[in-house]
Amino acid sequence: MSSRYAVEERVAVQEHLKLDTLAEELALGAEVRSDEARLYVMCGEDRHLQAFHTEEHSEQGRDAAATKLAAQGLPVVEAEALRKLVINAEELDKIEAAAVEAFQAGDRATAQAQLFRPEHERARRALLDTVSHFLT
Repeated sequence: MSSRYAVEERVAVQEHLKLDTLAEELALGAEVRSDEARLYVMCGEDRHLQAFHTEEHSEQGRDAAATKLAAQGLPVVEAEALRKLVINAEELDKIEAAAVEAFQAGDRATAQAQLFRPEHERARRALLDTVSHFLT
């Protein structure tokens, strides 16, 4: 009987570690992606656009992993926090993708405004605040 509890505890610890790791990766990825989007619309260098797209692709994989984890019967609080994390990441993604598109369409001022206005910072902060749920 005690070995069953030990196994259950080990599984719970492993799940928590997966969630912590995923949350940290999402937060770091969002920071890198935001930085690259901002650098691209400020400098116009293709290397920043490529880094933005590379991080975008990686983030999509992490979002899929988060969705899959949420569907695996996590505790309600953890599943809800994970759902919010994905929603916040998607909101930030939309702002950044729109800014990159505006820049590519020749509207540098709009692109820069989108990435440096309060809405972008609120979306970024919401994502990081949600991540902190998993790190405590």
